[in-house]
Amino acid sequence: MGSAHAGRRSVGFWSIGCVLALVVVAASGFLGSGPAVAVRSAGHWVYNETLGAVVHVNGAAKNADAQAPVPGANPANQVAQDDKHGYVIGRRNGKLIVFGKSSLQVESTLPLGTTEDPVVVESLGATYLVFPSGGRIVRLGTKLAVITSGGGALASPVAVSDGTVWVRRGGSGGERLCRVQRGSDTMSCPVRVPSGHRGTLTVVDDRPAFVDQTVATIALVSPSGLGQSVPMGASVQAVSDGQVAGADAGGRLAVVTQAGSGRSASLVLVDASTVGSRGQAAPPITVSLGSDLFDPPMTAGGAVVLVDRTANKVITYDNHGVRKASVAGPHGGVMHASRGQDGRVYVDGSGGKTTLVVDGDGTVTPVTNDNGQGKGKPGAPGTTPPAATNGPGTTPTEPPVSGGTPAVPLPSPP
Repeated sequence: MGSAHAGRRSVGFWSIGCVLALVVVAASGFLGSGPAVAVRSAGHWVYNETLGAVVHVNGAAKNADAQAPVPGANPANQVAQDDKHGYVIGRRNGKLIVFGKSSLQVESTLPLGTTEDPVVVESLGATYLVFPSGGRIVRLGTKLAVITSGGGALASPVAVSDGTVWVRRGGSGGERLCRVQRGSDTMSCPVRVPSGHRGTLTVVDDRPAFVDQTVATIALVSPSGLGQSVPMGASVQAVSDGQVAGADAGGRLAVVTQAGSGRSASLVLVDASTVGSRGQAAPPITVSLGSDLFDPPMTAGGAVVLVDRTANKVITYDNHGVRKASVAGPHGGVMHASRGQDGRVYVDGSGGKTTLVVDGDGTVTPVTNDNGQGKGKPGAPGTTPPAATNGPGTTPTEPPVSGGTPAVPLPSPP
């Protein structure tokens, strides 16, 4: 019962977001180049090198519906957004170009004070840049708010729907789990990680959770500390070596292990629906991925999204471990995946000419970023889905219920 409830709730968040986005589009009647502000709060922005502009990808309509010229940007720049503005992050010059989502004009250029690559966290009411080695968080806006960690390096930031951001902080006093509440300019670090243990943060059913990779357990996180730890069911080696998704997929938490000596890469789907309850977790589901190299897993609704670096593909699975789609990525360069506030995953090709949009059911749609001319067709499902296993040599006997951060140690503080 708890498993089914968690799955419906998690996937339901994505479905509600899609309905709201469609209602806003219908009410606004917008199909031209001047975007309505409410519509722009969803979707995704990407810099298109050919156009010399940032382009808005409408995830619901599966097309590019607006663009804004941005002089001085380059293909290496990542684009973030909040409710009113978009931000082009200058990875080479340490500057932030701010443009209005209603005006489609550049409004200002702000110094970031670093050329370190940040992790972008878009949450309710605010968007943050997390600088891991620098140990600081910048809240974006027409004026930047700098939030310091107190000297420790940062890792595995996640956000929940109330706008709270959680992050791991290192330091001489041991690892702590810290939070920045919506609208706050300060960071508190109330939760201590057990001494000698390492792990990563994730989100389960819209609640922050800590995956202890030393002992393969997971526990909910609150300002008062870690909740009861629950065994993940997967081997300690798989969890310790794996890359953990930043959120569950309908109650299943995805862990990807890379190929090594005598072993293939694998996708392990752990039943996280019983975290915080006394329910019995279902056995993990394991899918063999072969010898290719994969990015950390991400999630969209009840789907798991994998970027295959070796084959240059985007592959999706449902939370039963069944492959839903396998779509070739844009030729040349490195793909970059991010999860939008609408719950979809957006995978940009190098140069920003094409974006693959992943919906909560695992459907992948290529969108040509040419301001409304390139609506794509859904990617075809894989012809030979790899077998999912539930224990040794068996298929799942009951439906599993139910996005990521790499499982890496914290960087050394500067």
